[in-house]
Amino acid sequence: MADLLNKKVKHSGKFGVGTVIEQDDTSITVEFPLKTCKFQYPAAFEKFLTVEDSALADVVNADLAAFFIQEIAKRNPDVLDYDFLKFLLVK
Repeated sequence: MADLLNKKVKHSGKFGVGTVIEQDDTSITVEFPLKTCKFQYPAAFEKFLTVEDSALADVVNADLAAFFIQEIAKRNPDVLDYDFLKFLLVK
């Protein structure tokens, strides 16, 4: 999992650039200039947030890919093999 605490992120909409002030396994809290918002991690990085640091963005993208694989496996337990999907992610 990416360590985003005290890192800059950019919101794709009206909030602009903010700083991650809290993080746990499933969410991050970002302090923007006008508002503090809590987002689901890593799902928020699909559409709403981007990381300013490119090396850190690679870790976030890997977390996001793993998140989607888990979601696909949960929704299709009879069709998809989670271990096989993880194998594909590593390749």
